[in-house]
Amino acid sequence: MLFVTGDSVDVSSSWDAIHLNELKLNDFNKYKVIVSVSAFYGSLREEHQAVKQLMELLWKRTHWTDVWYMLIRETANLIYSRLSIGEDQTRAKAYVIYVMREARHMGYAVGADAIRYMSIDIDLRNLADYTFLKACGQHGLPDALRWLYRYYEPYSIMRMPIDRFILISRTGTLGRGTFTCPPWHKNEKEDLLRQLDIQIDYGEPIDYGDKGFKRISDFEHKDIVQYRLEGTAMNKIAEVMKRSNRTIEVHIKKHNLDVEKLGYCERCKRLKSEVATRKLP
Repeated sequence: MLFVTGDSVDVSSSWDAIHLNELKLNDFNKYKVIVSVSAFYGSLREEHQAVKQLMELLWKRTHWTDVWYMLIRETANLIYSRLSIGEDQTRAKAYVIYVMREARHMGYAVGADAIRYMSIDIDLRNLADYTFLKACGQHGLPDALRWLYRYYEPYSIMRMPIDRFILISRTGTLGRGTFTCPPWHKNEKEDLLRQLDIQIDYGEPIDYGDKGFKRISDFEHKDIVQYRLEGTAMNKIAEVMKRSNRTIEVHIKKHNLDVEKLGYCERCKRLKSEVATRKLP
């Protein structure tokens, strides 16, 4: 098992862990299970950035022999994560629909979880080969599914036991079944971090920048510093980074000022960079 964590978070346990920025597609071939959960991120912004980076990394899979199963908890949050990094609602929805539609061509079987059936856009729901419905409570089935009441008694759907489900296939076939809770499933009030001895150390949250306001991220700052240490001229750094000469100059001066005053550059330290204490020429 491999834990994928935010770049500002360190996780210690009997399982391997890797920072998101260090994760490569080949790492997925080395493990049967890879887990990324909210507890492994220092902020909501960092988690949303991680979702973006993970999806982009997974999409680099150009050939495959084994099918990988990708479970997305609370699928509506996938759209929200795109909104939080600067996309508008139309582009965010279009991206998620594209991901779901093309997943099988990349060798992925996708499980999309949602508390409410209608919280997922209809274009996403129509892509599902199988839809599993659990107890819907007092609100009942949404209008799009009320035809199921011709086959299932309404009260039985409203008060369905936790281990029961109704299944709808793409071809219109209906079914119902039982799924027994596995012994490894988390129970309410359980503290899995303590039970599994998983230690989490939260560092200072990383600045991922803002493309809308053209604010440079910590990662870009680190690259600027690295280029300068290698002797690259400022105008060449600006050309490679697609930033202005003035922006490059400001970040180099800020790095040196931090090193002089604090003994380290705050931005580089957040990324645990080896150049955090080195002054630039």
